[in-house]
Amino acid sequence: MLPIATAYLDSHVGFSVWLATLYFIGPGLLVWAMAGNSNIFRQLGFSLFFLVACAFSLILNFQAFFIFVVILGVQVSTVLPFVSIFAVALGWWLLRNLPIAQDTVLAQSAEGKSSGYKLELPFLGGVIALVATSVIFIRTVAADTPGVFFEWDAVASWNRWAVEWFVNTPPINTAGYPQLLPTMIAAIYTWLGSAQTEPVARFFLLIFPVGTCLIFVDAFQRWKNPAFLFGAAIWLFILTKVLPGMPNSGYADIPVAFFVTITGYVILLGTS
Repeated sequence: MLPIATAYLDSHVGFSVWLATLYFIGPGLLVWAMAGNSNIFRQLGFSLFFLVACAFSLILNFQAFFIFVVILGVQVSTVLPFVSIFAVALGWWLLRNLPIAQDTVLAQSAEGKSSGYKLELPFLGGVIALVATSVIFIRTVAADTPGVFFEWDAVASWNRWAVEWFVNTPPINTAGYPQLLPTMIAAIYTWLGSAQTEPVARFFLLIFPVGTCLIFVDAFQRWKNPAFLFGAAIWLFILTKVLPGMPNSGYADIPVAFFVTITGYVILLGTS
């Protein structure tokens, strides 16, 4: 049964990519369902919840690789699809059946977002700046997509460690670097059945720069301060003009920036 299932996933790339997407969101649904009554989760809303779910899922993904590969010595490709499907199904069931007052959660997270925006100069300037930098960002990323990892650290370290995780070999010469990013890339390789799918892995890495931008947009929606629009525009400008090629290069700098930003933002929401 397991070889048949993995062979099917290997031969259906689109379906595998879709399941991989659910895999990175599914465990987050579990966290939301079980912790949805806390004030911090009541304030998230859908867009920010999606980003938090991805962050939690990446952490759980690393734990899964560590348990299966290092402790149990199990071929991760044979269990990962079933673990992810179970997590998604259980998370969805909990969302639908646990009394976590979902309507109240959505209502409270939307509170303060319903009032209109004043068409003043700072607001219009922020919108124009964000739209312009978004277009530049999309064109820059599109020009480099699809593509393989080519930056030195991405090839010599991060992607090399990902390939080692993919073939069920725990990396040894890591110099103490965290393995969250390599196990994320390894999970994508596992879903697609090949380490020669670097363009797909690079596409998934866009969640970090885009997610950081969405945090600024979410902050603007909550507090109606155009400074957050300019913050998002400056972030995209840095990615395209100051650090070109960095958004999905395979370096850990952008993922670290994402995790630092979302951690600080969620703490801010929890204390506000």
